Amino acid sequence: MSQNNKIVAIDFETYYDDDYSISKMSSFCYMHHEEFDAYLVSIHDDTIHYVGAPADFDWTRLNGKTPCAHNASFDLAVYERLVELGVVKTPATFGGEWVCTADLCAFLGVRRDLKTACRFLLEIEVSKAVRTKAKGRKGADLILDKQMLEYSGDDAIHCFMLADKYLHKWPENEQRVSVLNRQTARRGFPLDYELVTKGVSVLAPELVNIEEQLPWVWCKDGQGKTLLDMFGNPMRTGATPLAASAMKAYGMSVNVLVPTSTSKANECFLDWVSEYGAANPWVKAAGDYRSLNTLLSRVRALYDGYDATTGRFPYEKKYFGAFTGRFSGGSATDAGGKFNMENMPRDVMFGVDVRPMFVASPGHSLIITDYSQIEARGLLWRAGDEAKLAPLRGTDKSVYQAYAEATGVAEAGSDLKKQNKPMYQYIKAKVLAGGYQSGAESFRRQARVMAQLELTEDEAMKAVHEYRKDNPRVTSYWQGHHDMLAFSTRHKDDTHQVELASGRVLTYWKPGLGSRGIEVTQTLGSGRTNMYGGKLTENEIQAMCRDILCDAWLAMDAAGYEVMLTVHDEIVTEVPTDEAKDRAIDIARIMTTCSPWADGLPLGVESIIAPVYAK
Repeated sequence: MSQNNKIVAIDFETYYDDDYSISKMSSFCYMHHEEFDAYLVSIHDDTIHYVGAPADFDWTRLNGKTPCAHNASFDLAVYERLVELGVVKTPATFGGEWVCTADLCAFLGVRRDLKTACRFLLEIEVSKAVRTKAKGRKGADLILDKQMLEYSGDDAIHCFMLADKYLHKWPENEQRVSVLNRQTARRGFPLDYELVTKGVSVLAPELVNIEEQLPWVWCKDGQGKTLLDMFGNPMRTGATPLAASAMKAYGMSVNVLVPTSTSKANECFLDWVSEYGAANPWVKAAGDYRSLNTLLSRVRALYDGYDATTGRFPYEKKYFGAFTGRFSGGSATDAGGKFNMENMPRDVMFGVDVRPMFVASPGHSLIITDYSQIEARGLLWRAGDEAKLAPLRGTDKSVYQAYAEATGVAEAGSDLKKQNKPMYQYIKAKVLAGGYQSGAESFRRQARVMAQLELTEDEAMKAVHEYRKDNPRVTSYWQGHHDMLAFSTRHKDDTHQVELASGRVLTYWKPGLGSRGIEVTQTLGSGRTNMYGGKLTENEIQAMCRDILCDAWLAMDAAGYEVMLTVHDEIVTEVPTDEAKDRAIDIARIMTTCSPWADGLPLGVESIIAPVYAK
């Protein structure tokens, strides 16, 4: 008999094709699309095994049971959509919140997909070939396919087995965070839809204007003029605006070397635009096109994903989206796709500001509360550097201001952030990057991004040496981490574990020597990663700060607050406007006292009360 005899696994199969896919659009858009067809459901526990049409199942058989699914956000959304459409005529009265076994697997240090989870946690090999072959096939056909019926039934069985075998290893507080994350994202954030619509109307024609400046997109005659077709329309070459091969070929024709990648994540491309853009309009246009296209895709995601019945934008957030446990957001795609709430533009771009599109409900205000330099404080606390923590206790002084004063960069009692913001940003980059054993090249990148400073290699190296000289306790902390990792490596341990101050454990699998030093597997099913003392420290501190945020979220939920969004070290709540000032004080109290295990860590917060999402 199952240890979790009230758990029942539910797995839906839905139609998809190359264009209509959950990988390319938000759950809300997918569920409300005209192609939506949940043609098959598999339900499994110790007493039930059903594979068939959702409309043919007696859902009241699940009354009192707790549903689980491998990606509960999706299957719950399908179920609720079927209830809304009347396909499920008599909904179940479930006995508990949906459990997500993909979230469970992520907590256990395994990749989220069911195939990988089964391989490492159940020692079962699962093939997804049947699902792959289902692309573009209609449900009326697939529900008669014996292979599909068996495949779907097996998915529900495997989901149930994962929950049955491992659910007890998932702490209740983490399960609650998983539920809160799913509920918060599905409830969504109110939008100023008129502002979203205006954003699309501004960006879309501007993208067309920039595209016209990309020569490789258009057919030219011998004099460089764009050729027209019989209807007078410009003729295209067939190359996409950011096709690396076409751009490279054009660059060669005008003696401008083009980087191999045009990805926005590629620093060489960004540096190339910065260096050659002024003298070559097409280079600047290529950089602008990349940025504008990304921004437009984000605003279109808001436009397409807006729920007119609620006035809200349901969004995507992954519980335990990173190894440290931090959340991750949906990713923006050129097709519109998903809006990443974790990576929202901070400033006005191309005349459009995204953040004010997110608003409070009528009669309410947003309280945006951010932990003050929590990672930098957390590092000093774990390293036992009380001398550097002392100036922060009982004050609102930042770690970066305190560092600047201690090193003679700023006078005591000054406000470096107001008086010399570039220097403040430089110190911030120095503390954050230096705190995790950054080398000179890595610090140069940080200084460029955070302070818009172009440092020479010698200047960056000097800054790195200064930080290490000024912070012997931090450097000793790295070394301690590295020594323990080296010990695990020499003894050929299966795992190397780091216990956080919160009691949670980070597990590194199979530490061993590689071409660049010690390598580990951080997440089972993923590749090997180079690991060293500074990186172990970074993971520990980020994971610890994530646990503080989750403690705060749980405490705020228990106190009745409606959390709208969490982003890194920030929590956004919505409260009645006439209560906002008092609520902000209470939220600050909760967020700085919610983690008893962090006694001695001087936590501070900064709050903004606003009608729109602001920084």
